[in-house]
Amino acid sequence: MANRFSQCRAWTESAAYLSTAAGSFGAVITVNGNDYRLVLLDTNALSEFAKQGDSFRHFLTWSSAEPMFVPCFSLFSVLEIRRRPNVYGRFRELFRVLPCMLV
Repeated sequence: MANRFSQCRAWTESAAYLSTAAGSFGAVITVNGNDYRLVLLDTNALSEFAKQGDSFRHFLTWSSAEPMFVPCFSLFSVLEIRRRPNVYGRFRELFRVLPCMLV
């Protein structure tokens, strides 16, 4: 099992240029010499952002600190959100202009 994890991690790091910075708590991606931390948002967080309120604004304020965070979400979360058209529509509005990653 450890060997499979090592192979997967090596592939991920080489394919996406991901690394774990010393002293950090997550993955970092480097684009054009700039480091960006990746933050994985679950379905609940994405649904909360789609609601009218301050949660998305608070997230943007928090995530714009140096180094900036790039929001990430899984395909499974997107499929769950699609079940609720109003939430999915708002999700699309929010994330169509914001750099983000599907993992």
